[in-house]
Amino acid sequence: MQEAHAPERKLTGIIFGKSARIAIIGGEMVMEGGMVGDRKLMTIRERSIVLMNSNGSTEEIFLENFSVRR
Repeated sequence: MQEAHAPERKLTGIIFGKSARIAIIGGEMVMEGGMVGDRKLMTIRERSIVLMNSNGSTEEIFLENFSVRR
């Protein structure tokens, strides 16, 4: 039997400054310590975030590179 999984929320942005670190995940702003579904946002880095699930496993998700051309 397969488990049903919620749709994966995509990391679309990171605000990384001296006074604030915010990840934009699935269109929502999440700070360190906040929840992303059933996972806790442990660390926000300049180009990635680290999530931890309920059994203590961690996963690092990287921000995709993109550019705006004129």
